[in-house]
Amino acid sequence: DIYICGVFGNIGGVTASNICRYDISGNTFYALGSGISGTAAYCLGFVGNELYIGGLYTSAGGISSSNICKYNISTSTYSPLGTGINSYCAFIQPIGLSLMFGGAFTVEGGITSNGIVKYNTTNPTFSAFTSNGLNSGGVCNTLSVVNNTIYISGGFSSAGGIAATNMSTYTFYNNDLNYVGGITFDNIDNYNNNFVEIKSTNVSGTNYNVILGKNKTFVV
Repeated sequence: DIYICGVFGNIGGVTASNICRYDISGNTFYALGSGISGTAAYCLGFVGNELYIGGLYTSAGGISSSNICKYNISTSTYSPLGTGINSYCAFIQPIGLSLMFGGAFTVEGGITSNGIVKYNTTNPTFSAFTSNGLNSGGVCNTLSVVNNTIYISGGFSSAGGIAATNMSTYTFYNNDLNYVGGITFDNIDNYNNNFVEIKSTNVSGTNYNVILGKNKTFVV
């Protein structure tokens, strides 16, 4: 099955509000209950049999949910993640049994963390980063994982209290955010138009990380 999110009310002739399931073998679309009510569902992330949904919305499956929720594939039920987040979620990155959320928010589940936050799925709690993540007003638009490092991109001037122009990294070993030196991405407000992703590749026995951005590509 493929799960699809976005901005739509009908897909393949099936009424579905911003999210649906596509059965590949049966070539059929299915609604996920009453779906997502709001502007849009922007991103998805799986942990086990639970699908986490981020976006800009107020309810999921008829249940009040502030911009993030989860959908249990086995029981076909939606659940909010505590009190949710106070602005849109643009990206979800599963890492083992945890999740990284990126977006334009400042408060998640009652804690303060600007633009990025960690969520523990086994002990459902949000955790802020050092110095509350990004600078006040900072936005994380995309996250990409290479080995044990998460690359964070968006529109911001600092990450973890360290000056960083729209790109930073998070390492699992020391739990810190760090500036990626020598790489500057333009601050583009539209979250679809900034940093795209990191690709790891091997050329003649040497590993390279290729950073893809709008009109810019770097090899590090």
